[in-house]
This record gives sequence, structure tokens and C-alpha cells, in this order.
Amino acid sequence: MQLLITSFILIYFLFIISNGSATYTYALEGLCMWFEKLIPSLFIPMIIIKILYMRNVFSFFHPKWILKLLNINKEALNIILSCMLLGFPTSSLLIDQAYHEHLLSKNGATRLLYICSFAAPGFVIVTCGGLFFPYYSL
Repeated sequence: MQLLITSFILIYFLFIISNGSATYTYALEGLCMWFEKLIPSLFIPMIIIKILYMRNVFSFFHPKWILKLLNINKEALNIILSCMLLGFPTSSLLIDQAYHEHLLSKNGATRLLYICSFAAPGFVIVTCGGLFFPYYSL
């Protein structure tokens, strides 16, 4: 099985090298799409949510039954609410920052990394919108 996987990867790598111009074209197209569509549509919400998190706006929503049900503290619930809006790459940075500021224990940060690994709503909307409505732009 290991030989089969290794040979497949080698053949795939040789295919990519032999078709350099197509690889370059598709990589350039992907980067252009990233910088023209995703960055502008996600940058502003990232800044707004980070400001809301730093101003403790999410601390107004702390039902005791949710804290008890999830066995977390208020800071962890703030991070979960922020992560639901931010999505994975940014939420992992937020969890890391809270861990280094001693707002979360190592165990709590690890638990949050397990449950806060999902796409941001803005990313899903932009991706699905680009798929279903390709002729409209932001």
C-alpha cells in the first residue's frame, strides 16, 4: 500500500512539473480570486468582530445554563461566539492569544481548537455566491 501511495505521489508530481504553464496559470487564477474576492469580503468583518471581542460586547450573552452545559467559563464562551463569526484561521489566533494572556488553560484552549474549526459565514456566502452567481461581483 505504501508503494502504491508513493508511486501515485511521484506520478502526480511529474505530471505537475511536465505541465508547468497550466500549473502556473491555475495558481495565478487562484491567487487572483483570493485577492480580488475573498480578502475584500472578509477583511472588514474580521476587523469588526475583533473590535467587538476586544470591547467585550459578547460578554452580555452569558446564560448560566450554557456555561454549565458546556463546562466552560465566560471567556471561553466569548471566544466561541467570536469564532462562530470569524471562522477557523482567525479563530485559532484568537484562542492562542487568549491562552498566552492566561484567560484560558491549555486544556481549555485545546478543547476550543477542536470545536472552533469551521468556515466563517462570510467565506461560505462568498464561495457559494461565486459558484451559483458567477456573473455578479462584489
